[in-house]
Amino acid sequence: MFAFMLQDKLIDYQRLYSPTATVTLAFPNQSKQALLFWIHQRFLQLQGSKLSINTMNKLVKAYKQLEDAKVRMHTHDYIAADMNIEFTTATKKVHVGFNRPWFELVKRCDWIVD
Repeated sequence: MFAFMLQDKLIDYQRLYSPTATVTLAFPNQSKQALLFWIHQRFLQLQGSKLSINTMNKLVKAYKQLEDAKVRMHTHDYIAADMNIEFTTATKKVHVGFNRPWFELVKRCDWIVD
């Protein structure tokens, strides 16, 4: 649904929203519900709905409920920015290095390329 929103494929978004919302709201995962709320508010805004102060406050609260750093980063960069919502907390990009022990062996290989 996030990708459909970014690509302006709103008909595809509308087709998926109802079953996705039903499943998401049936389980007590606050992070997933918060993301669904963000995405749906952006959809409503694209449909011409204005954001109220109350909705903006709920969006800020929902943002704090997002557990994954990458989800927060993408929500901040692709949804909140388009909705003109700023946060006081800075979002940093998380870079996780690849450090598997076997990869040292791969790096030591002298690959012959013809």
